[in-house]
Amino acid sequence: MFYYVMTLMKQLTIQTVAPFLANQFIDSATHTFDFTAYESFLAQHAEQLGSFKKYLIDKLHDSKVLEIAHNHEQLRIVLDDFNTLVFAEALLSKKQPALHPESFTFPITLEFQGNPSIHYYQVTPEGVLHPIPPVPVDEYLYEQVTQITNQCIEIAFKFWKSGSPGKAILVMVSSQQLTVTEGQDEAWQQVFGDQFDAYYSYFKEQFNEGRYLSDYQECLNLIKELDLLKK
Repeated sequence: MFYYVMTLMKQLTIQTVAPFLANQFIDSATHTFDFTAYESFLAQHAEQLGSFKKYLIDKLHDSKVLEIAHNHEQLRIVLDDFNTLVFAEALLSKKQPALHPESFTFPITLEFQGNPSIHYYQVTPEGVLHPIPPVPVDEYLYEQVTQITNQCIEIAFKFWKSGSPGKAILVMVSSQQLTVTEGQDEAWQQVFGDQFDAYYSYFKEQFNEGRYLSDYQECLNLIKELDLLKK
């Protein structure tokens, strides 16, 4: 709500509203960002971020947007976790190549509760934000946690606009509280049962420790590591 109100008062830019995302929308040569200070900010507010903290920074990149639903009580964003999908693809390629994961879904839900708001913006090449009506989006790209207080959490998201390849929009979300529901474990069990429990447990352990596993080759490396450890 803060940014929407401020939009009515003055012209907003991506450089001031979500500077970490600025290089995603404008010429990177014209903007710098203090990444170390941002990491410190996230660490300082780890308790309020909860389990969402481990998906920062950009570890949900390329996740498909399954749903965005908003009412006066809550805002829900449901994603198909790209990390788990890539790991499933890598594991099946090594262990069960006849099974293809195209139809698998590993949901993670972000629930914003307490005075939730959501606002959509187009960003000009100069970085100016223009409010637009809500539009369908189909892929999660990047995020920046822009503000955390005792009463509010605000996050800026970059999504691909549905039906417009290569056209990104900025979505500003705020609420009093953020809750993350991780449905990946249940979805994995429904697909694989206990067949690959050791591999999935190792994947989860490494991801929770901060390892980047959105990369197919890195997932293959992880599988190889565990195979060597099991010998």
